[in-house]
Order: sequence, then structure tokens, then C-alpha cells
Amino acid sequence: MFITIASCGGSSGSASFTGTVAGTAFHPSGVISTSGTVAMSDRGAFCDLVAHEIEPKSSHYLVIHLLDVEDFGVKPITSPGTYPVVVTGAALPHQQASADFITVDANCTNPGGPTGSGGTVVLTKVDGGAYSGTFDIVFDSGDHVSGSFASAGCDPLLDWGVQPLTCG
Repeated sequence: MFITIASCGGSSGSASFTGTVAGTAFHPSGVISTSGTVAMSDRGAFCDLVAHEIEPKSSHYLVIHLLDVEDFGVKPITSPGTYPVVVTGAALPHQQASADFITVDANCTNPGGPTGSGGTVVLTKVDGGAYSGTFDIVFDSGDHVSGSFASAGCDPLLDWGVQPLTCG
């Protein structure tokens, strides 16, 4: 399945996703990114929702963080390459990816979800805050997913969730 979407000022993103997570089929209709984070959602107009601090009811997200960990800090990855998916808090390589599958219920509650425990993210293009590439992720739940993405840059994603979100 390959979907093309529009978000934030007409920018487009696309994603393919194969597999299920916790028995849930995921059909991304919004793919946005900023500063080392790619977020896929099954809700359209995703950047607009983020910009208005809205948490969509009964929604799902795949969030991939792409980080360059240094001795004195963390910065986003800025170049194409292959990055291992690691468990946050483990002994980590300097350049890495982490992944979370997030489910939000009808009351906008997030009961937690699987975390990536292995696999790779391959970046083929980095253009400012927009990323393109593929992923092959194994979650701590045992689920295995793969796909591709070409995200639309969405600066409000950087601060999403810092303030309380409106359930919508």
C-alpha cells in the first residue's frame, strides 16, 4: 500500500507500511518530520493537528527518532545512511534510530505501546527537516514491520506534546 498525503501548507508526504503491531493494521495517511523525528499517523492533515496541539481520538502513530549521540549531547542525524534501531537506554551506537508504536484510545489516553528492539532505518535523503527512506523494525512485542516514507517537514512537531493536548 502506498499513500500520498498533504499536510501543512500543501506539502506532501508518502508512506508504505507492511505488517501489524499488537494485532493492529496501520494505514498511514500523514507523514511529517522535523529535527530527527519522523511521525506517521493514520489521521490526515497531521501537521495541522500538531500545529493546533490536537490529539486525535482513536489514532495510531509510528514515531521514529534519528539521533546522533555525542559525549555531551544529542543532535538529529543530518545525512543519509543505515541506522540501527536500538532500545532507548541501552548501550548505544553514536548514530541510531529508535521507534515507538503509539495507540491513542477514544478518550485520548495512551496506554503505552511496543518499542522498537531491533532492525534498521535507511535514510536515502535528508532535506532540512524532511526525510526519505525505508524501515525494517522489530518491536519488543515480537511484531515485525517494514515500509518506506518520504515525509513533509512540519516544524510544530518539535514542540508537540510539550503543552497539554486537546482531545479531538
